[in-house]
Amino acid sequence: MFSAPAPGRDPARSRLPSREDALPRAADLARRVSALLGLPVHLRLTDNRATLVSFRRLADGVRLRLHHLFLDAPDPVVRALALYVAGDTAAREVLEAFSHAHHGQVRRERRPGAPLRTRGRCFDLKAVHARLDATYFDGRVQGVEVGWARRPARRTRRT
Repeated sequence: MFSAPAPGRDPARSRLPSREDALPRAADLARRVSALLGLPVHLRLTDNRATLVSFRRLADGVRLRLHHLFLDAPDPVVRALALYVAGDTAAREVLEAFSHAHHGQVRRERRPGAPLRTRGRCFDLKAVHARLDATYFDGRVQGVEVGWARRPARRTRRT
């Protein structure tokens, strides 16, 4: 049966499974992948827009981050998850096909992030932008935000 979001509640959040509903399904999924890999799997569910699967090998197993759309994945997709973690790049096609078929569960809008930090150790990028805009573009470059990015984390395999 269709259930509309409660009044005053963000409709994007209503498509997420409740914690009580997701927990046993996530535990079952972690057990299934763990059995296929022969390693303990530490599973974390996400609601990311772009990276739907990522993992990192640990001393005591694998840390697997999966979008919640994989909670009820059929056996061939669960096998593809295990193969992907094991290094089989061909499994990526199965995962991508599954994610494309369930793209309606992936949120499209971006959550508001932290405000950009324009002042760095040596340069204030807002001032640099203003100077370059005035010098080369006669002040026509409007609505552009420039800021310093965080340092990237260590690379993990993603799909």
